[in-house]
Amino acid sequence: MADQFLRIVSKATKFNGKGNTATGSAAKLDFFGQSSAAASVSSAAAAASATPIAALDFFGNGGMGSNSNQQTQGQNHHHQPKQNQTPQKGKKRIREEEEEKEPDDENEEEYEDDGENDMVSDDEDEDEYADAADDDDEDGVQLFNRAQSFSITPTSSANNTVSNAPMSRSKALKSYRRSLGIHVQGSDIPPPFASFDDLSAKLDVPQYIVDNLKRSTTAGGCGYDQPTPIQQQAIPILLSGRELLACAPTGSGKTAAFVIPILTALKKPGSVGFRALILSPTRELAEQTHRCFNQVSRGKKFKIFHLSKANANENTFGANSSVKRDILITTPMRLVHLLEHEAIDLSHVEYLILDEADRLFELGFLDQVDEVMAACTNPHLKRSLFSATMMQGVETLARTVLSDPIRLTVGARNAATDSIKQELRFVGSEEGKLLAIRQMLHEGLALPVLVFVQSKERAQQLYAELVFERLSVDVIHADRSAAQRSEAIRKFRAGSVWLLICTDLMARGIDFKGVNTVINYDFPQSTVSYIHRIGRTGRAGRKGHAITFFTEIDKPLLPLIAKIVVQSGQHVPEWMLQMHKIGTKKAKKIMDQAPPRPSIQPKTPDEKAKVNANKKARDRKKKRKLATKGQSNGTSDTSHGV
Repeated sequence: MADQFLRIVSKATKFNGKGNTATGSAAKLDFFGQSSAAASVSSAAAAASATPIAALDFFGNGGMGSNSNQQTQGQNHHHQPKQNQTPQKGKKRIREEEEEKEPDDENEEEYEDDGENDMVSDDEDEDEYADAADDDDEDGVQLFNRAQSFSITPTSSANNTVSNAPMSRSKALKSYRRSLGIHVQGSDIPPPFASFDDLSAKLDVPQYIVDNLKRSTTAGGCGYDQPTPIQQQAIPILLSGRELLACAPTGSGKTAAFVIPILTALKKPGSVGFRALILSPTRELAEQTHRCFNQVSRGKKFKIFHLSKANANENTFGANSSVKRDILITTPMRLVHLLEHEAIDLSHVEYLILDEADRLFELGFLDQVDEVMAACTNPHLKRSLFSATMMQGVETLARTVLSDPIRLTVGARNAATDSIKQELRFVGSEEGKLLAIRQMLHEGLALPVLVFVQSKERAQQLYAELVFERLSVDVIHADRSAAQRSEAIRKFRAGSVWLLICTDLMARGIDFKGVNTVINYDFPQSTVSYIHRIGRTGRAGRKGHAITFFTEIDKPLLPLIAKIVVQSGQHVPEWMLQMHKIGTKKAKKIMDQAPPRPSIQPKTPDEKAKVNANKKARDRKKKRKLATKGQSNGTSDTSHGV
């Protein structure tokens, strides 16, 4: 009987995916924490022992479940001869007892076959992304095929009993996600992958995509070494056909996280029309996404089109057009214009991505996004939303347009990345801001620098003040033409411009990997704006520095921004956190309308005299009002006395 159980154990221990047999006491786990070899038991000791040996299940636990284990033990107990039991029996009696045992032996064979089938079934159902353990002589349990790996060493026990069960697949997976700061919610969530090599080996991503990801930027590739956490988890989710609501810090590689699965799913250029649509809130972000698609798809003739004012011709996409494009990248307004004139067909779109989704769900874009979604009539449409910030109201609204989505968050929600050194600096007044930035430039500032102001007028004023400094300066805002904005961005990327002055137009999604410093010349109007602004530095694992000027005008929002700094693990003075916090209505009012600020440019003597005269006039008016109020109160008191 013991030999039959040994056959079950031997089949269990051969479960490795590569046919390897466990020879040591330490069980191994593959990439997902699954058991590749359950245990090793000495056959000689087992044959000599009267204690039954339980087979191991998929995770290294005893038996094919506790019930089966107990049943097996019961059968063994039934058939084990009792010690010191009498007397010798005649040959005829022995033969009769053996014939009685035959049906039970058949049941054992049947049980053994069932066990074998179970193990084979588990082997066949093993996740296609799993990595089988390669070596049999390791002491620990290798969980992940990665530079940073986790291992546990099972404690062996005496008398050839089975060692403690290793960490289960779900616990190993949870531990790995936790180490990367990945938080997921939903059902049937695919596991993350470890390296770009796993994309082709386990996720069936074409090899040309992997090569383009690794190819240096000078050779036209992306220059990536390792996938980021958002890419490790989002790519398997999208490739599995699920809809996704993803929130990850600025500079974490969200664009590549949806570019790779889209190109993989489309497989090759088609002839039916647009099959993927990416919506961006700004033209600059759309251009950047277009560039990323071109880098990753190099070597394939996908027709990737960026819709802009220059090429938004109503005859370009009509039914009579001979050019059938695959991927469309655009802002909502341009696309809605074509939809209103029935000049574009979105019925073949299979993948719809909303980049910077929280911005697209604001009132200025919401109606346009609704029209675009209504035009995407493909019954197999898959929608996904990506952003660096996702407030509760926006997330609730986003869930209404998704079907059974998986929610993916990397790091803390609505927080700045910890690779950025954040500094809040009091400068007293508007004049103090200009003195502070000039002093920083003269003392030495880590270049290149992005400087954010609250309006296009103030951007132009600051440019007029800094253009004569011994530094290459440019400005970008909504009043500049598309060609001027593109040229300013190109020069900044190329290094011919070292200080770029901009509005919140540049705060969303624009990827400047080399930016060392961000200066919030004007205090941001919300925590979301602050997170996106400073997120232009410290990207892709690099260090960055963010300096935020504030004056007396900015005190209402100061505690909120200070809280963001503290959440990033950095220090602020205690008095900032103890300041009176404004209510939601007032915060929304500031978000919708920036506080008035004096002009940046120093005033001429005549302008200063005019300002002083106006101030004196206001003071006189205030005194007269107070005097009139005092006289009125005196008259009222006299009448009351009478």
